[in-house]
Amino acid sequence: MKNKIKYRFSILLYALCLFVCPTVLLAQDVVTYEGTVFDVFGNPIENVRILAEDGTELAKTDISGIFKIENKIILNGRLEKEGYASQIVAFRKGENNNYKLNTYLLNEQISVGYGLIKRSDLVSSVSSVSEDVLSKFSVSKPSYALYGLLPGLIVEEKAEVIDGTSPNMFIRGKSTFGNASNTPIVIIDGFERDLDDISYDDIASVNVLKDAAATAIYGMKGANGVIIVETKRGAVGKPRYKVNMEQGIQSPTRIAGFTNSADYARYYNQALVNDGLSARYTDSQIAGFENGNSLYYPDNQWQNELVEKYVPVTKVNLSATGGTKIAKYYVSLGYRKDIGNFKNTEYMDYNSNPVNNRYNFRTNLDVVAINNLDLKLDVAGQVNNRVLGNSSQSSIWDMIYTYPQNEFPVYQPDGSLGGTAAFPLNPVGVLQRTGYRKVLDRYIQSSLSGEYHLKGIFQGLSFGGRYAYDNTWTANEYWTKSFSVKEINGQDSVNNPILLQVGTDGKLSYRHYSGDDAQSRRENIEGFIKYGKTFNTVHALNGMFVYHQDRLTIDQNNPYSTQFWSGRIDYNYDSKYLVELDCSYSGSEAFAKKNRYEFYPAAALGWVISKENFLKGNKVIDFLKIKSSAGLSGNSDLGSERFTYRQMTTWISGNYYFGESPDAYNGRQLGTLSNPDLKAEKSFKFDIGFEAQLFKSLYVSAGYFFENRFDILTSQSGTLPSLSGITYPNINAGSTNKQGIELQLSYNKQINRDWNIFGNFNFLTYSNTITSILQTPLPENSQYQSQIGKGIGTQLELVAEGIFQSQKEIDNSPLQMYGPVSPGDIKYKDVNGDGVIDDYDRVYSTKRDIPNTDMSLNCGFKFKNFDFSVLLHSQLGSEIYLGDAKNVVWPFNGSSYRVSNWVANRIPWTTENASIANFPRLSTIENANNYRRSTYWTVNGDRLRLRNLEIGYTLPATLAGKLYMSDCRFYIRGVNLLVLDHIKFLDPAALAGSPMLSSIYIGCNINL
Repeated sequence: MKNKIKYRFSILLYALCLFVCPTVLLAQDVVTYEGTVFDVFGNPIENVRILAEDGTELAKTDISGIFKIENKIILNGRLEKEGYASQIVAFRKGENNNYKLNTYLLNEQISVGYGLIKRSDLVSSVSSVSEDVLSKFSVSKPSYALYGLLPGLIVEEKAEVIDGTSPNMFIRGKSTFGNASNTPIVIIDGFERDLDDISYDDIASVNVLKDAAATAIYGMKGANGVIIVETKRGAVGKPRYKVNMEQGIQSPTRIAGFTNSADYARYYNQALVNDGLSARYTDSQIAGFENGNSLYYPDNQWQNELVEKYVPVTKVNLSATGGTKIAKYYVSLGYRKDIGNFKNTEYMDYNSNPVNNRYNFRTNLDVVAINNLDLKLDVAGQVNNRVLGNSSQSSIWDMIYTYPQNEFPVYQPDGSLGGTAAFPLNPVGVLQRTGYRKVLDRYIQSSLSGEYHLKGIFQGLSFGGRYAYDNTWTANEYWTKSFSVKEINGQDSVNNPILLQVGTDGKLSYRHYSGDDAQSRRENIEGFIKYGKTFNTVHALNGMFVYHQDRLTIDQNNPYSTQFWSGRIDYNYDSKYLVELDCSYSGSEAFAKKNRYEFYPAAALGWVISKENFLKGNKVIDFLKIKSSAGLSGNSDLGSERFTYRQMTTWISGNYYFGESPDAYNGRQLGTLSNPDLKAEKSFKFDIGFEAQLFKSLYVSAGYFFENRFDILTSQSGTLPSLSGITYPNINAGSTNKQGIELQLSYNKQINRDWNIFGNFNFLTYSNTITSILQTPLPENSQYQSQIGKGIGTQLELVAEGIFQSQKEIDNSPLQMYGPVSPGDIKYKDVNGDGVIDDYDRVYSTKRDIPNTDMSLNCGFKFKNFDFSVLLHSQLGSEIYLGDAKNVVWPFNGSSYRVSNWVANRIPWTTENASIANFPRLSTIENANNYRRSTYWTVNGDRLRLRNLEIGYTLPATLAGKLYMSDCRFYIRGVNLLVLDHIKFLDPAALAGSPMLSSIYIGCNINL
């Protein structure tokens, strides 16, 4: 019986399966997965293989990066394409699956001078960073985003200020001295331009060219290195739209604090007593300051009156890209608003707080005009509409740190500004009531290029030309006025203050002169021939020859003209043995005909060892290449030395007298003697290093570099007699050496479909030395002051040995020649042992004015829809001179009428506290002995800064699709949140003027 029941149950179950399975199969027939695969620049990737977990190929992407999987039910898979990192993905049915493939560093296409080359075939020294990294930063100018991102590039820290300039950049540190430039040239889309004249959101990649093989083709402009910037371009596919929005707040990182008025009075009395004078403030007056009567005993903490702790910043950028095989386009439009950190700026119908409204646009168009003819048309522009106070931001900060706090109230009882005849510039009035100015900056960049590709027996050969025209224009309009203050001049019969007006309240007047405007025009013309072909699958030959002409006209000045013919040939055998030859014949109108043109050759070799049989098949080394280069490049940017090969005369007024009762007449006199032998600096560079990829995830690049810079201009004034009255020209007699080490470690690992981790460590350290320079002869016992053998940027300074504790100690010490010395003054070392302390006792500092070590760690992870990244950046080896912050550290010196908390905490010297004092005695008299450069006022400049911290979340594809978006990401980003250093009371990057800013942004990236 049981067997019959089992049999019937089996038949029933079998029938049920027959009924259900077709239904399941039918359901499978209608399951479809669709998606798109992009690269890190947002461009679609063709022929990406879509694989199942077992390796079965399910589909491939088309020219628009789109794939479709039908008749399958799958959860996970893998994306693969040669040159890209394999990626594990999860498929979601009924959704638009969008994925981004990262390029292996070795397969990355690197922009070098006039071409692209795969990193694995690259033998020159080039660092690169792409859009996916750059997009993690929020900055007002592109130059502020490059801190720590590119090994070999040092960006000097500087505060972002609305009316300020850009930070200085150096490739592998300084190589020259004097007036010559150490700054690399910036090439944007093939033409020399200012990096900060373009929008940060339009940048696709930044590449730093460092060695001779990379820079020789730029001839007289390549010695300081080259920064190549490529902007975004269109891609084949349907239109894609991006919206990037940010809203943030900015705040000063550190503002110096100052003592209250009562303590200030005590310190001032102390300084007067130290000078042998009578105290100014009585005990009752000091008590009045302590009791806080702001009218008669004010305590004006100007930073509280004028500084807004938090101000907003807004940015929006819209872009569209797409196209066909015939025409591709990239279009963008952006807006950013920055506001200064001041308050109490509204007056009458204007606001003097600095504001910048920046608008930018770009159109990059690629067209195949006819068969084999490619055309590119780029037009970009930027407008800065700034409203500023008539006093610069830096000068306002100087007043905050120096102007008296206890001489008058900020406001008098009748609402007028307080002040005195001695101090009529109430800082609130200077900021608020002196008017304002409008500054309109306009930048236009345009270029047109064409390249024709030959076919048939000339396959691989192309030729073309390019033309660029850029224009910048700045207009200034001023609205100025004067303001009055009122001084308390006694009291009336009912004890109300009697106010005496100082100054007048002028009317707001308009001023605009043609001289307030500035304009520059730049034209570039190029013609080129290129050749690239592979023979028998293993012999790859590429060549390039270019003619370039550049003319820059600034206002009505003579145009700056340069010209060069450059060429490059590179050959590789099976991507194993690599050879590159570069040269340039380059000239500048700044030099006489005989020195106008110079020839700059370079060569590089590479060997991909991992392609040799003895390394094939190993499981550790995926790629290993050694490379080396050597050659010459030049530097024609010598400061004010332009045209000094000509003999010039100068105009003098009223110095010639004629007649019996002499009358003065104007005339001309001989200027600086001409130097017909003037020529550009030369730079011999040598590099050797290696690149490797290990365990398929770790990229390592390391190298040693050496540079000999010679023909540096140096002054003859210290070596020739001045009795002749002649001004001698600088001559090419200087030289320097520089050497260092670079290292880059990059790790990127897709652990599983949920987790991805990455890290990038960059390291640079170098030393530079002056090997030849003309200098004033030194006494025998002061040869240590010779600049030969010293580092570029080191400074002469006295060696402080403490503070004199008594007159007896002063009498028993060498005579100090910088004015009268009293107990409490700084004691200096007699370096040369002649019994006198003077300028011959100064020695060179051991550290430079800019860091000689730069390193950074950029790391993070992605877990499902969440991502996190952090950038730590450290700069070591520089020295900070506190005299650059004299308004904070040198009280009662010059125009400084305040005592900072930093000074008070160090305890100024008196006879009573001599055992614990760590600051010289205070003085109201100019103290030339104490306040001069010495080791007492220098601080270790090493620092570690948290540059960037970001947490992001990407909406699930299902939700994004319902909102008609392909993807949407929200993030919180912090910039300059923390710095660890040896100063503490000020930011080491902003000792004077406007402070460094920290920022927090909330933003979103939307792709439609």
